[in-house]
Amino acid sequence: MRYRVHTMSGSMYTLDDVAMSWERRNNNLGNEEIHGWPTNTGHFLVAPDVKIGGYMYIDLPEGTFIRTTAVVRMELLDE
Repeated sequence: MRYRVHTMSGSMYTLDDVAMSWERRNNNLGNEEIHGWPTNTGHFLVAPDVKIGGYMYIDLPEGTFIRTTAVVRMELLDE
């Protein structure tokens, strides 16, 4: 299943829990990339738990994680 998560900062994360992958986009000037992170795509270990109003954590294979700003919307792209 693929879904898109929109965060308070204007970022959009497309998550695929079959391919275990994520991709981030943000068209806000100055917020195009994750500060201190070399890429806007990758794989995750476990599908993130997404709750409207809460932070989303993406556990990465490198033993690190990404914490987003608050989730404001989630949309299902396909099943």
